Amino acid sequence: MLISLLILLLVLINTVGIGLIVVGLFKTSNERDLVITSFIGSFVIMLLLAITHFFVPINELTLIPFTLLSCIILYVNRKVDYKLSLSKEFIFLLIIFIFYLIGKGTQYPSWTDSNLYHAQVIQWYNKYPITKGIANLFCAYGLNSFFHLFAAQYTFLNISNDPLPNIGILYFELMFLLFVFSKIQEHTNYILIIPCWIFVGYWNWESSPSPDIVVSIIISIGLIIFSQKKISIEEHLFCILSIILIVTIKQSGAIYSLLIFPYLGFLKPNKKHLYFLLTITVVTFLTWVPRNLILSGYPLYPLTIIDFVDLKHQVPKELVNAWTIQITYFARLPIDSWREVIGQPFTTWIPNWFLLHRKTDRLLMIVTLISLIYSVFIFNKQDNKHKAILCIIYIGLTFWIVKTPTMRFGYSYMLMLFTICLKAILKKKKNTDLIINYSLAIIIIIGISFSALYYNWKDTIIFPGKYKKTNTNNFLIDQNVFISVPIDDYCKDTAIPCMYITPESTLKAFSNKISDGFYQSHPSEIDIEQRGY
Repeated sequence: MLISLLILLLVLINTVGIGLIVVGLFKTSNERDLVITSFIGSFVIMLLLAITHFFVPINELTLIPFTLLSCIILYVNRKVDYKLSLSKEFIFLLIIFIFYLIGKGTQYPSWTDSNLYHAQVIQWYNKYPITKGIANLFCAYGLNSFFHLFAAQYTFLNISNDPLPNIGILYFELMFLLFVFSKIQEHTNYILIIPCWIFVGYWNWESSPSPDIVVSIIISIGLIIFSQKKISIEEHLFCILSIILIVTIKQSGAIYSLLIFPYLGFLKPNKKHLYFLLTITVVTFLTWVPRNLILSGYPLYPLTIIDFVDLKHQVPKELVNAWTIQITYFARLPIDSWREVIGQPFTTWIPNWFLLHRKTDRLLMIVTLISLIYSVFIFNKQDNKHKAILCIIYIGLTFWIVKTPTMRFGYSYMLMLFTICLKAILKKKKNTDLIINYSLAIIIIIGISFSALYYNWKDTIIFPGKYKKTNTNNFLIDQNVFISVPIDDYCKDTAIPCMYITPESTLKAFSNKISDGFYQSHPSEIDIEQRGY
């Protein structure tokens, strides 16, 4: 623990020092936002490491030159006045400490999306070895190369086994959430606190944090910042760099980031707003398209309609389409018989999908449906900002339920819709926003804590017949590709088994088809090290 804290302090020195250079290019005052400065610094360091990896390997020694440079910068800027609320910081760190106690720190990487993504990145390295560093800049988890590997798929609070990479991702998320907390303090805005709390704790503790939740939070932050009259340089950079980050980590970020455009229909944009929107759009596609080309060979992956680039590492269209279909229908029926829902109408698969979820999720779905109907009637009574937010929620919920109705993708939209309706009902009450914010925050944090305590310590309690071990399960993507993953005990109180790849196991992709040298005729194994874990 002491080593982890020392490394955390070292990373703080690095990120703040480098961030001061970037912020100093745009500001002349002596006042700096510590959290945003550190976030910008961490992004620049990740960028530099990814590019430097083109020439030399990256290891722990990389800390030395960055630390020396950062110490010099901090000394030169020793008169800088940093803004940070100590009370908010203390509360936040206390919450993190609670989660650290109730979570035992498993480190099972999530298997979702790893099959095609990581296999393709490995193939890219094999085909074009000289471009490995550049590929790291845009690949599925490339930006997580910060300080060695940056623990791309590790859980949020696992800092016990390998301190360096784990403390890297812990620090990055600490800085990110501290920024969120600072915005809550300034605006007391109900729309931000809900996804913030979800991000802190609500995911399966045997897998990694869902990047989709991060996307929702960043978009929420962007909406709030965008609605302000004054946008600082740090906030501008934060939004733009965050968009780059989520797009390079999760392809859905490119779609979600464009949801900011409904603001144009309700707000009277000035030149600054239009410039901000244009910057985000250009940056999104400048990162999204190269990332897709590296991953699959298609500029708009997972869409294969546009195919104007002939690359050696291009994945066969039938495999891309098969994997996309599997993701969609497995989300609708996440058990062995997911193929049964292919081609089924909405009215047929939605009842089965509803019954597969635990009671709390079903209750949230019912509340969301009621809130959705109610929001239609109150839509015209809302101000322009809330109308824009409701439109974004409508689009997000539609995209979620049609494409990939996995609960973690929809939590933020569902809870934001509920809080908007709750605020409309209680709008005549004094301090409505404050009451809603902290009441929901307390409820969610208590629920998450008990859920995590129960799940992490359930093995010490006997539940006859409730949990059982199963053997390895097999998933047939199509006639050419066969995926085999182990299945552990049942997740919490749901009937859907948890599926993940343990560090000791491997993901095996079998194929009897040779296409452009990508797949071999014999079974090939992609081990944990090759996938970047």
